Amino acid sequence: AGIQAAITPARVGTNMEVINGALRSVRSPEKGKAESVLHHSHSAVTEMWRENLFLDAFDVLDSLREHLEGDAADNESGLSPHLEPTQVQVLSKFAAELSKLYECCKDNEFAEDRSLSNHSSIESLIAPVAPTPSEDDAMVSRFVRIVTTVAQGSSSGPGSRFLSQAQRSCMDLLKAMATSGSPEALLNLTIMAGTSFFAERDPSGKALKGVDILCHEASNVVLDAFSSNQLSDECKVV
Repeated sequence: AGIQAAITPARVGTNMEVINGALRSVRSPEKGKAESVLHHSHSAVTEMWRENLFLDAFDVLDSLREHLEGDAADNESGLSPHLEPTQVQVLSKFAAELSKLYECCKDNEFAEDRSLSNHSSIESLIAPVAPTPSEDDAMVSRFVRIVTTVAQGSSSGPGSRFLSQAQRSCMDLLKAMATSGSPEALLNLTIMAGTSFFAERDPSGKALKGVDILCHEASNVVLDAFSSNQLSDECKVV
């Protein structure tokens, strides 16, 4: 009888129960149901706040792009302004972290129409210059514009034969996007490459003296991405 009593659950209080001789707390079904409804309600509100927080943070990134573009416009030579060592370090770190942002958002905020099925015209996709930024632009368009601006604003200097660390990080990100079929990355890489597609190269494929190294690398990325199986036929035609 004592053994049977020990293994039989005995109610002690509203949220306590004796099970196998030990006093344990239990959750009432009614409370659990109420918590579930409350959690669902909070989730909708939390999701809204998360979205607003993301948009606010992204606007800050966009303001950095505007600042870098403003610096480039103020430079009379038309080249990247001289950067202090601290600025170079900050841009290098910033550029490296952009790839993490893309990985987090590529299937949601930065999702793209890779087959171009939603485009009624391809005129905007074959423009020789990047379109003027607008608040109505897709998130991925704004993101790629940030990446290309950082790449162009972090040059090692006029006539440099090598990419800076920040430029390398940006080009690696754009290459990953392009080879996975991103129309936005391909459009901006093509604009960045400009006439370097037709520039003479040495036997090893490197750019000859006088060809901007960033433009040369952009043309190489486009050529490599063109052979990717993930690139839609529509993108290849454009």
